[in-house]
Amino acid sequence: MTQAFNLSQLANKVNSSGQLDASTGLVNATPASNGGTGRTTLTANNVLLGNGTSQVQLVAPGTSGNVLTSNGTTWQSTAINVVPIIQTQTISSGSGTWSKPTTGNYQWIKIEVWAGGGSGARNAAAASSCGGGGGAYNTITIPLSYLAASENYTVGGGGAARTTTGIGNVGGDTSFSITNLPSKPSGTQIIAYGGGGGGFIASGGSAGGGGGGILSAGGNGAGSTPGLGGQPTYDFTPAAALAGFGNGGFGGGNGGNSADKGGSSYAGGGGGGGASSTATVGGNSVFGGAGGGGAGATSASAGGTSTFGGNGGAGLSNSTGTATSGSVPGGGGGASEGGTSGAGGAGQIVLSWW
Repeated sequence: MTQAFNLSQLANKVNSSGQLDASTGLVNATPASNGGTGRTTLTANNVLLGNGTSQVQLVAPGTSGNVLTSNGTTWQSTAINVVPIIQTQTISSGSGTWSKPTTGNYQWIKIEVWAGGGSGARNAAAASSCGGGGGAYNTITIPLSYLAASENYTVGGGGAARTTTGIGNVGGDTSFSITNLPSKPSGTQIIAYGGGGGGFIASGGSAGGGGGGILSAGGNGAGSTPGLGGQPTYDFTPAAALAGFGNGGFGGGNGGNSADKGGSSYAGGGGGGGASSTATVGGNSVFGGAGGGGAGATSASAGGTSTFGGNGGAGLSNSTGTATSGSVPGGGGGASEGGTSGAGGAGQIVLSWW
């Protein structure tokens, strides 16, 4: 083509102000050195990165949820390092169904259950009575998929206080169902058993209730015979010699007699304190409820302590008042002489999912 023709064609692309109209078509990409991209097309939704005098670079969005991050040299599309958000719920009483969350990308759940503590015994003034055993603790961490859309639960109540002379009341068991647990029969549940009621005797020394375990409830104190802690145990001594003995592990501590304090445990409940003319303290626990204190003719004792469960209630000697109740969750109630015994602390369920 002649130079005149080329000039006439170029004139067709100039507006009335003498500016070249690029929208009517240009040949080849404008190089970066002239302020262009160096590219004839740009991929939809990509991010442009400067590249000196070379054509611009492109960063694709990548996976949904990615963000643009720097590695110190350039930019890239990377996944967010998400810190799991832990959701928790505490169930304090009753029976019902719990619905699994339907929103959120949750993968795991930790189920913690505490049983109710036993109440302390009540006896006449100047006659010994003993503390109730603490409720046990149990826990499991499983994939959330092991739970059905809804699961049944029961929270055990604390043993009711005694207003008349008698053995304390056993704490209720706490359970939570796990429908889809592999290699287990349907109807599987995680369960913790309640503490036994404190014992009393008309004269002489009496014995406390046993702490609950994860396989069975603690036994009631019966006269001078201590209530045995709930299973499992590693006991190999005759039952009559087990006063104040701690089962350790997940079994409950045995009730104390007139000379020995309630037995202690790690996850089982502590045993209730015994009493004669003087009283002994309730057993301790790390996760389970602690045992309640005994009440003697001349003194009363404190309840045991627990790191993560409820503390045991203190006994009350020669008074028309009310002994101290066990704390929630699962503390055993204190014994009373002449008044009202302490109730056991109620059980509890804590659910944590992430």
